[in-house]
Amino acid sequence: NHAYAAGLDLGVTPVAMIDTRAGFAYGFYKNSALEGDTAVGQVEPSGLIGSVGATVQPGFGTVVVDVTYGQSEERLQAPDRTDWLVFADIKYGMPFNKLTIMPRFRVWYYANTRDESYRITLRPEMILKAGF
Repeated sequence: NHAYAAGLDLGVTPVAMIDTRAGFAYGFYKNSALEGDTAVGQVEPSGLIGSVGATVQPGFGTVVVDVTYGQSEERLQAPDRTDWLVFADIKYGMPFNKLTIMPRFRVWYYANTRDESYRITLRPEMILKAGF
């Protein structure tokens, strides 16, 4: 069996109040050790992921925005299907003494090429962090 993966991650701070980052990775796997065994389902998945994000401190609080794109496929079992995922995460942390109130909103978008189905998931959250 062989698995290979590689990635790159980069962060840049163009000005003091903005921190940006981006990353990319690709990997694949093949279970070729038991190719002659019909009782074992052979798979050969591959996938890639890319992400960009930024942290901004506008004066009061901190805004964090991340967007991720993922794509995967099973080249042996389902060569005509590619799955996609787009994920967005937005947070705004507002500090008050030893309490941080952080509204958060996350969005997932899933789709595939086989039946062109898709699903959108929305998740608003409220995070409370306290220190004593």
